[in-house]
Amino acid sequence: MAVRRSVTRLSAFEKTRYVNGVKELTRRGIYQWFVNIHSDATRNIYFHRHPWFLPWHRQFLLFYEDRIRSVLGDPTFSLPYWDCVQDWTNAQRSGTNL
Repeated sequence: MAVRRSVTRLSAFEKTRYVNGVKELTRRGIYQWFVNIHSDATRNIYFHRHPWFLPWHRQFLLFYEDRIRSVLGDPTFSLPYWDCVQDWTNAQRSGTNL
């Protein structure tokens, strides 16, 4: 079973596994497809205002995650998440600009 973890809490192995997955997608020419789809979708000024944005983005990420699982041959891989509230709070406490 795949479990999502904060990007700030990934082990060195988990970070390397993710990077290796992205590198393999890039080598196969698949990563650029994801970049293009996301870029094309977000160029539309109204894209983020539509009610279907969140379901679309969720499916997009699930598809991306599935492609990484496939190239890694690891059904337990899951994309990390970024906790913008927690990371913002920590950055403010430490005086770091995000």
